[in-house]
Amino acid sequence: MDNEEFDALLEKAKRPEKDVDLCLRGDLQAEWERLDAQLAEPSTDTATLAVSKEQREIAKQVVALQEEMKDATLTLRLRALERHAWKKLRADHPPRDKDPHDRVMGINNDTFWDALVYVSLVSPKLDAERVARLLDSLTVSQFDKLTTATWNLNQEDVSVPFSSTASRIAPSSGATSRQRPSSESAIDASSAGSRKKSSSTTMKAGS
Repeated sequence: MDNEEFDALLEKAKRPEKDVDLCLRGDLQAEWERLDAQLAEPSTDTATLAVSKEQREIAKQVVALQEEMKDATLTLRLRALERHAWKKLRADHPPRDKDPHDRVMGINNDTFWDALVYVSLVSPKLDAERVARLLDSLTVSQFDKLTTATWNLNQEDVSVPFSSTASRIAPSSGATSRQRPSSESAIDASSAGSRKKSSSTTMKAGS
């Protein structure tokens, strides 16, 4: 790679990003679970195994709840920080001397995470006050999900992914060009079998 090729590649460099979905209507989960459990109960009409009118109504409620929860789901697009910005953010939130968790992570766990989410958020564009309100509305599990994703964006390596499913459906041009037509393979296999059989017959005759 020469300098011009390097410059062209570097101009395309982008930091890794990740989407995190957060449902803000967690209160609907319990009702969904209750209805879904009812739906899983065997029908009273065991003779015909037909779906009862009651089950159809419950199914409609389950689907409606799913749509309501989907509409209440916020998708956050996060982006990794530049190396110097990451180092500065950690320096701005140093670990407390008497906190063992801080010393392990190398940060102030009480102040670092909110700041990290704010500076990493790409979409939607929210000011600091709205980000703080959002984080305060989350459960511990949701907050951990969000901050873990943000931390991993900055701490994990980026490698070329591989999808075995996509590879089977749409093989690369190189792999396709290396594949021989099935008719040729069949002919070769048949010829090889004939040669092997002929050789075996000759050996038996000689013996």
